[in-house]
Amino acid sequence: MKLPQLNKTFNRLSIVIFVWLWVGTQAGQAQHYLKIKSVKQLYAFFERTPDRIPMVSAHRGGPSDGYPENCLATFQKVINAHPALIECDIRTTKDQQLVMMHDRTLDRTTNGTGRVNDHTLAQLKKLKLKDNQGNLTNFKIPTLKETLLWTKDKTVLTLDIKRGVNGKQLVDMIRETRTEASVVLIVYNLKDALKYHILHPKLMMSVSLRKPEDLNDLKKAGIPFQKLMAFVGVGKFKEDAQGDFSLKLRTDVIKAAHQQNLSCTVGTMYSIDKAGKHDATVYQTIIKKLGGDILATDAPQVAYDAIHSVAPAKSSKQRYYQKK
Repeated sequence: MKLPQLNKTFNRLSIVIFVWLWVGTQAGQAQHYLKIKSVKQLYAFFERTPDRIPMVSAHRGGPSDGYPENCLATFQKVINAHPALIECDIRTTKDQQLVMMHDRTLDRTTNGTGRVNDHTLAQLKKLKLKDNQGNLTNFKIPTLKETLLWTKDKTVLTLDIKRGVNGKQLVDMIRETRTEASVVLIVYNLKDALKYHILHPKLMMSVSLRKPEDLNDLKKAGIPFQKLMAFVGVGKFKEDAQGDFSLKLRTDVIKAAHQQNLSCTVGTMYSIDKAGKHDATVYQTIIKKLGGDILATDAPQVAYDAIHSVAPAKSSKQRYYQKK
């Protein structure tokens, strides 16, 4: 066997061994999956009911030391620890491929430089991801297709669609991978909500609500509420000199959404997550007193530990949870 051919064989064997070892490692851990088999079940899972089980959504996939944002290994690490939705970001490459990346540029999260859309997929696949401390890892940038195939029968992705992404291409990829029951599209305005409703009338969407009247606009546009969940904004934490805290949320929007049986996601990034590291009751307050159903958080483990203790003892939603 010639040396170049031998090197290729060795490289392939190394990849096979690495995957086998990684899968074996994951298999030895608990895996908290969401058993959602159809779009109808997805609607039922997110329908706001009195016995709902509060959830966390891992912002940018829940990065931690050694585990970068928007990385499949990071997603898996999160759901090994507890049930979670995975929020992640989509961008387009120079050759019109869809990849998982938050920033417009590569500098912060990879060992590359420049804009994502100035690089081909082949060029991006040569790069390595950095964690949030700037440490280089061996993890690669995943494509949307790889991410959709990973999530099937595991959890639900909430997909943040960045500027420049071709909506039809995105929807076609979801159809191709048959992952309609595993994704929620994040939309920020009525125009985009209507756009994706036309492209795929059954796909579930997370819509940004800034005021109760936004629900009327969605209804007039003919978008069924059963396929919607609400994002009510990023909450703010304030503490006074006596140590008492207050949370600023649009509770009027939450109340209006609940009247239509929409689950409400509250962003806890920044001030609430910072406070939650020292006092987990801030998360419990959002769930128990202010009406939040899902916490979009940069601290998924801390938030989950806090809200798990206030979950109902029995729930009709429990049938969707599976621990392997």
